[in-house]
Amino acid sequence: SEKEKAVANREPEKAKAAATGEDKFTALIRRVLATTKGYTEPRSLWATSLSVPMTLADIPTEQWAREQGGPVIRIGDVDMPLQHTRVPYNIDLSRPATASVFVQGALGRGCSTTLQTVVTSAAASYAGNFLSFFIYDYNGTSLSPLKDMPNVSMYATRLDVDTWRRMKGELYRIRDIRERAFANHGYTSMEQYFARRAADGVTGDQYGYIGFVVDGIDVMFADSSQDFDLVDEMTKWPKLSQFGISPIFSATTTPTGKFRSTMGQLAQHVRLRMNDTPDYITPLGIEGKKIWQEMPGKQPGRFI
Repeated sequence: SEKEKAVANREPEKAKAAATGEDKFTALIRRVLATTKGYTEPRSLWATSLSVPMTLADIPTEQWAREQGGPVIRIGDVDMPLQHTRVPYNIDLSRPATASVFVQGALGRGCSTTLQTVVTSAAASYAGNFLSFFIYDYNGTSLSPLKDMPNVSMYATRLDVDTWRRMKGELYRIRDIRERAFANHGYTSMEQYFARRAADGVTGDQYGYIGFVVDGIDVMFADSSQDFDLVDEMTKWPKLSQFGISPIFSATTTPTGKFRSTMGQLAQHVRLRMNDTPDYITPLGIEGKKIWQEMPGKQPGRFI
């Protein structure tokens, strides 16, 4: 009978407990662990403190990219202490509604490092023909280590006037090809465009998704204040995201005037620590401003 089988199954356990001198409770725990082995793992209540810098070696970027379908770039973690966990912080460049980024923080708080992270994390996650970058290192040479990365199509500093002109020309040329193709063939998404462009005879565009990176967009706006044509041109850059070209800009000062309204069009904001807490261009709320004010000052890379 079933009862006899259950009794028979308990006999070896009783004999083992008697031989080892285990009490009933210890024997029960051992039995439970043996029965559930391979099915459950204990949940850790504590994650490594975010005061310890993360590296790309800590992140399974290739697996992450496959899971997202991309281009979704993981640049850090979000601490969720009440849930005893951390979740990935990523920027989503896959849809026009989200495919633009504004990084703001005081000097030395990690703006350039954040842009470096975007490009290097993308290189670890995606092939260059799927996602590549045009980099304008306007505020110095902090991004120069990236210029030979396999996913960087063009790199220029503020002094590379000719390279910068060619970079802009190439970006506008690609935008125009894609805009015409959308109008002529009725594409409704970049995924559809990439899947059908060869069959539909679209030529001259060998790129996939593109990241248009400018480090020091605030300095560029200030230096161009008397060049009204360039300022007008810059105010239209957020619209490049409609055609798979994602503006990714950084600034170390508080946006004002046309600079403020232009940055307000960028969908995703990475807020690093500022020396003051300005009236931000998108609403933070009371709690958000409090968190920004209390962000640790000696931990560059912290952001909300």
